[in-house]
Amino acid sequence: MNLNRFFDIEKVVVHPGSAHRDDFISIALILGSVPGSCIQIERRDPTEEDLKNPSVLVVDQGREHNPDLNNYDHHHFSQDKEPACSITLILMALECYEEALIAWHWLKPTEFQDVRGPNLLAKELNLPGGGDVLLSINSSPVEGHMLNVFQKQRIIEPGDFLFDFFEEMGQSLIKGLSSIMERLEDLKKNVAIYEICGLKVIDNSYISKDNHPGRGMGIYRKKFHPDAQVSISSDKRGDGISMTRTNDDGIIDFRKIQGKPGVRFAHGSGFMCALDANIDPKPLIELSIVSNK
Repeated sequence: MNLNRFFDIEKVVVHPGSAHRDDFISIALILGSVPGSCIQIERRDPTEEDLKNPSVLVVDQGREHNPDLNNYDHHHFSQDKEPACSITLILMALECYEEALIAWHWLKPTEFQDVRGPNLLAKELNLPGGGDVLLSINSSPVEGHMLNVFQKQRIIEPGDFLFDFFEEMGQSLIKGLSSIMERLEDLKKNVAIYEICGLKVIDNSYISKDNHPGRGMGIYRKKFHPDAQVSISSDKRGDGISMTRTNDDGIIDFRKIQGKPGVRFAHGSGFMCALDANIDPKPLIELSIVSNK
């Protein structure tokens, strides 16, 4: 990750009119990569001077992708090119795009919708109802409000509420991305993988409950062990461990061990349970297997 990439930027010029997720997050990443900067954000059309000045970052407009001049537009890309929005180009400049694709499951759909529209994204996701349904379930009043606040501005300067929000959001995204990638490397080296009655189990209970044991586990499982049936982690609410089934195929039902010695809690739907400290989970997993599956 190259967090010095935008160190010399003095101004960001982004398009006026409707604000969108891609330009909003792009600005957050830019400011978050250089906290404490005096960058000014202007919502207007770029001039020829802006496009030729590398200290002026033009994003999501200008019909030019030229990192040497800090111009990051994607609207002129061919439709047969892999979908790329302004977030894509900023992440590439920060040298962390491939990592973001692994860690941020929202990134690919955001790229696709921004470039090809909600109808084609709904088709890609096999979502009945098309783009209208996609937009309705993919909308958030929080995101909608922040975009409305952003699009009413013309100039955003250090000290403004929105400037501070962008900077803090960008720092959070960058820090979170680094943290997930570090966790994935740790999991690859230290997680325990074993089988019980033919079922694969992922055990990362070596991570303490105070160190966010769930961080990165879903990504790790999907990437390296998508066939795992049970995940074990330190219990965030007690001193023992928690066990979770990783799919709903009915093979595991932790209600079967409710009341067994060492079982502190079994969820009413059977998808998870919590064990006391120093309890061996292996025989309890075997008892949780539904025999007729």
